[in-house]
Amino acid sequence: MSTSTENPFWAEFRQFLGEFLESLSPVEGLSDERAAMFWWREGTGSLSFDQEESRRYRALLRNAQRAVAPQDDLSRATIDRALQDAMFSVAVARRQAAGDAAELIEPALRFTKEILEGRPKEFVCWIEVHGFDASALPSHYGGTAFEPFGQSHLDRLEAIDQATNAPIPQASARHMLGPELSFEGRVIAVQQVYARDSKAAIALAAREVAATLDCLNCFVEDISYNRAVLRVANGQRTAGAAIRFAYSEAGSFRNSPKGDIPWEYSMKHLWELDGTAGHAMRQLDELLRHDRRTEVEELLVRAARWVGRASAADTAEDCFLYSWIGIDCMMKPVSRKDKTLLGRIKWMLSDFSDVGEVGSLWRLRNALVHDGRLEIPEFDKRMLQTVALNLLVRLLVNAAVKSIETLADLDRYLESQVKGT
Repeated sequence: MSTSTENPFWAEFRQFLGEFLESLSPVEGLSDERAAMFWWREGTGSLSFDQEESRRYRALLRNAQRAVAPQDDLSRATIDRALQDAMFSVAVARRQAAGDAAELIEPALRFTKEILEGRPKEFVCWIEVHGFDASALPSHYGGTAFEPFGQSHLDRLEAIDQATNAPIPQASARHMLGPELSFEGRVIAVQQVYARDSKAAIALAAREVAATLDCLNCFVEDISYNRAVLRVANGQRTAGAAIRFAYSEAGSFRNSPKGDIPWEYSMKHLWELDGTAGHAMRQLDELLRHDRRTEVEELLVRAARWVGRASAADTAEDCFLYSWIGIDCMMKPVSRKDKTLLGRIKWMLSDFSDVGEVGSLWRLRNALVHDGRLEIPEFDKRMLQTVALNLLVRLLVNAAVKSIETLADLDRYLESQVKGT
């Protein structure tokens, strides 16, 4: 029986289980031609589903994700397993007793609720990241710590394995890192998150770490001798510099590091930044630490992420678009006409020597977005990056903006400054 405070999904699942019970067939399984989905439980048996039943179950699973994990703090795998277990439970109950459908469904439903409505718990996650100068660590930014991976971390994994009594080597935390683990240059982000299972915790942590790296990437051009961008490690690590040679009759040119330039992001050099850039960097660090942010603070973090993504973009076109997204959200906190955007940029960067070029950059943006133009010139890409970063920095250090909390008030402030009122 549903209650007034019950999540509406449970009424949907209750009906689904009722229809599932009615559809149970004494015939064992479906033919290979009809079976679209097949589940097996050791000691229990199997369930087979045709195309339509599979479609209905996938729709139910999507609804469950939206209903019980809107913040993604519970993984799809856990939700899927819990729903499947409930269906096996009612199928077994039907086989063992011919009771009323509600009597068969409610125990399974209660057990599923206990799993899917559990409280989040704190996880400490390690997420490998690329691009850092490991010798300048440990360090932190926002709510994320960065550490060189080493023997102390392996010792912690060994302790976890002993405490959890991993039944086989393949199930151990240490085994998952591979038999020949190299420490050199490897860096992890340490991120605390609240989640209801470990898979969801890793996904949430990777999301938080990516946000922090986006913000750090805002300052790649301000750090002395830096040529690196930061990324979450998603696959195989690159071995050495990429091969890039150009040949001509006069000889060859190698486009790769030739000296001892640190082609890694140094947190030591980041914290040495002073002046306006240093002020903005520290202000952004403070915003990332806030558990709750105002609308304007959230806007500034979003803008910083887009500016940082532009710095780390793989193509000039991506860089150009990401820069414009950051600019747009900063300069138009509420919906406005394009001419308002351009007017505000010119006001905020009135001392910027190339501010008159913003109009041409906007037309280039339109050609890219609406006409599918490719090959953004390097000069234009870099100019727009500079515009985006300067707008962000000036908003971050602006004392008046710091006191504004809502997007509507920020919009009014920007408009009043442009009009001189």
